[in-house]
Amino acid sequence: MQSDSLNTIWAAIASSADGTRMVAVQGYPGQGSIYTSADSGMTWSVNNSPSLFWDGVASSADGTKLVAVSHSGEIFTCIDPGGNWYAQLAPFLTWTSVASSADGTKLVAVAYGGGIYT
Repeated sequence: MQSDSLNTIWAAIASSADGTRMVAVQGYPGQGSIYTSADSGMTWSVNNSPSLFWDGVASSADGTKLVAVSHSGEIFTCIDPGGNWYAQLAPFLTWTSVASSADGTKLVAVAYGGGIYT
């Protein structure tokens, strides 16, 4: 990451099973970005993602399917890492964490005071 990454509040990070592909999200305070790496974290790039207060991120085992949850109530997925993020139809809750199955087809998210959603 860039030298200013030490001054950034990182909310979450996830990786592919082999550790080659990684995704990290910026959290509080304020709005942040989603960063990805395709070389085990040697270099990072900002994704074409909305600028939100991110809380959690998860990856499929091969690192090609990503999901991120925001504190502001939205869930986004990306099936072209480093590419575009798409809002998903989900309850508008304060999401705090997310997990993915190995193939990326099953997701589970946790909402602050609001339960577990699959």
